[in-house]
Amino acid sequence: MGPNYCNRHFGAWFDRSVFNLCQERVRLLLEQPLGGTGGPPEIEFIADGVTVGAYFGRSGCSVLLCGVIVSVPDPPYAAEIFFGAESQGTDERAPATMERMSRTVCRLTGVDMKTFMQTRVALTCGDGQLCAGGEEAKHPSTAAMNKLWTDVAEVDGDNASWDAFHQFNIAGSGALSQSAMFQKFCDVLKKLEHMSAMGQGKELRSSLAEYLEKRDLRVMAICGHRKTGYISGVAGRWLDNFRLDYDTYNLRMRRALEGRGSHSFQHYKARGEAFAAPSLVVFVLAICGGFETIVQPANLRSQDSADLPM
Repeated sequence: MGPNYCNRHFGAWFDRSVFNLCQERVRLLLEQPLGGTGGPPEIEFIADGVTVGAYFGRSGCSVLLCGVIVSVPDPPYAAEIFFGAESQGTDERAPATMERMSRTVCRLTGVDMKTFMQTRVALTCGDGQLCAGGEEAKHPSTAAMNKLWTDVAEVDGDNASWDAFHQFNIAGSGALSQSAMFQKFCDVLKKLEHMSAMGQGKELRSSLAEYLEKRDLRVMAICGHRKTGYISGVAGRWLDNFRLDYDTYNLRMRRALEGRGSHSFQHYKARGEAFAAPSLVVFVLAICGGFETIVQPANLRSQDSADLPM
């Protein structure tokens, strides 16, 4: 290093050096012959898109992570290796996802994706847009992992499967989507979150919580594809906040009658009545209890399952 140590180029040089060292270590693991076969191990190829946080722009917050699991000759006889992360930008469709996976694999192994799939890969695992979950488990995203087999490796059929945890969530999401009362609950949550997220609504709610000596807990919305395991927490938070949000609606109605606020009295009255409807309160109490004691534990057990994907 010499005189280059700690100058403005040192960070970039160190980053590249560590990256190259890690890549070389991964290549050695992938090519290390197994004692039983004398050849390199077969590979389980894993890829999944993740969101890295709201502090990044829309075009930079979604990242495709790639990894492999390979057999090694020493205990524990399997190595899990993370070897790539590429920004997905604004295009998360299957062809673009496949191109990112191909670039990552080529950079690591020096071979094209078709050779990699046909000679080294024994199993693929994915999630979201990477795996459709079969014809009966529709997903809004595309099936890039299955396309790897059919379009790249030239193997017919559905060859990428969801594990029990994601099958559980698909089944739960499908059941919830058919419930009219659950859709009403989602609509109430969405409006409540919009009213208290920022500006005057946020300040009113915070001030009222301080006056009532109550905790000002953030409204939890239902989002993402794991709503089956998430719904008990959302329902519980809604019940915890019920008195505060009910009083907030009353306060906004009184302000509207005085000519203050951004909406009319009838606007807040209609939303408040929908929020405090007895049928909705009973429904939320039921799903909170049922999901917390039955569904959530079953959902967590499915994560611990050691069964092969179905």
